[in-house]
Amino acid sequence: MSLFSDAWKGIIDGISWRFPLLAILYAIYVNVWSCGHDVIVFFLALFMRSAVSHIYYIVEEHHHGRNLGDELFVHVPFSLWRGWTTARISLTGVEAFGHDACACRADVWTTISFLVSLFIFAATPAAYAFLA
Repeated sequence: MSLFSDAWKGIIDGISWRFPLLAILYAIYVNVWSCGHDVIVFFLALFMRSAVSHIYYIVEEHHHGRNLGDELFVHVPFSLWRGWTTARISLTGVEAFGHDACACRADVWTTISFLVSLFIFAATPAAYAFLA
């Protein structure tokens, strides 16, 4: 325990109960997604995004990386997970509220949701660049 006291403080005190909550939400998400309930999956993706963003905020604001290990094994995984949930929200949103392009021509709402997703993908890196 004495060798990892700083990491222990960052992980256990900072992330604490939020990581098991995120794991449970992700398990429910995968199960519901495999059953084909697209609208429920979209809202679960929003809840996952909220949970992972809260963890990311706590890690970035309150537990700064003191060495390369902290950055590689704490900060980077939650940053990647946050980006992955952003992509999942866009994909599940189009899947839930759009039409199948193979079956029929895309309507206005499918086009709008696709363009909003592209805007989010373009704006997220720009926001990170301006915040850094």
